[in-house]
Amino acid sequence: MSRIERLGPEHLEPGARLLAEVFNRAPWNERWTPETARAELEHVLNTPGSFGLVIYAGGSLAGLAAGHRHPLDRGEAYYLREMYVRPELQGRGLGSELMRELKRALKDRGVSILYLITHRGIPAESFYRMHGCKVSRRDVLMYVEL
Repeated sequence: MSRIERLGPEHLEPGARLLAEVFNRAPWNERWTPETARAELEHVLNTPGSFGLVIYAGGSLAGLAAGHRHPLDRGEAYYLREMYVRPELQGRGLGSELMRELKRALKDRGVSILYLITHRGIPAESFYRMHGCKVSRRDVLMYVEL
C-alpha cells in the first residue's frame, strides 16, 4: 500500500539520503554526499513556485518528485528538477503512481506544461516517454564547463 503527500521540510533528510542512494548508482554514477543532496533539495524547496510530492511504501519514503512552477507566455510551466524511486522498488509502479499524481496536481494548479532533463538511453528516458514526454525538436540543452 502506498501513500502520496506533498513534499515539505520534514522530507529533506530522508529525501536527501534517497537522492544520494539513487543517483550515486548506475546509470548515473554521480557523486552526491549527504550535504550536497540536502542542499539540492533545500534549494528546490526554497525556489519560488516550488512544488513536489513524496510517495511512501511499507511505511518508509519510497520516492520523490520535486521542481518549481514558473510563468510562460501561455500560462505556467513546471520544471521537474528531481524525480526518483528507491532502487529496489523501481519497476513496481510507484514512479508511475507518483508521476500521475504530480501531473494531476499540477493541472489542478493551472500548469500547462511539464518539462525535465534526463540522460539519453537510460531507463529514465523510457519511463518519461511512457508518461507522454517527448524530445523537443525546437529546444536544445546547452552547457559550458567552467
